[in-house]
Amino acid sequence: MRWLAVSIILLPLSTPASAAPTDTGKLREADSAKSDGATSSISAEHAKCVEKSEGVTSDMLECDTAEFKKQDKRLNDNYKVAMRAAPTEGKAALKDAQRKWIEYRDTTCNLFGKMNGGTLATLIDSSCLLRETAKRADLMKELADLQ
Repeated sequence: MRWLAVSIILLPLSTPASAAPTDTGKLREADSAKSDGATSSISAEHAKCVEKSEGVTSDMLECDTAEFKKQDKRLNDNYKVAMRAAPTEGKAALKDAQRKWIEYRDTTCNLFGKMNGGTLATLIDSSCLLRETAKRADLMKELADLQ
């Protein structure tokens, strides 16, 4: 029952009330939608991979891992651009913010496994890491574009 409450917290506000938290397909669809209804930066290939997995946990985790690597590279590339463009006083602040964000992301996303355990928690952890990394890559791109 606790995992149900935790999964509901993960679902963006745009998730329809009819989406059952235990339906991994619905959970994944919710992860690819932003609260404003726009599509996230998570690739269409990821969605196809998850669909092809037919709900097999190990296959879904492989999809997340492949997409996480893409999003992490995008985050790092955008971070480097933002760092190069930042004024001297901004570089230290950006580095500090990024380190704190990594700690926040890892602590938050690992919480689900510690609270619930099981394969659903593993999928939620993985999905959380992917979603948060994609969102941070978008933010870092915005910061880089401001310079």
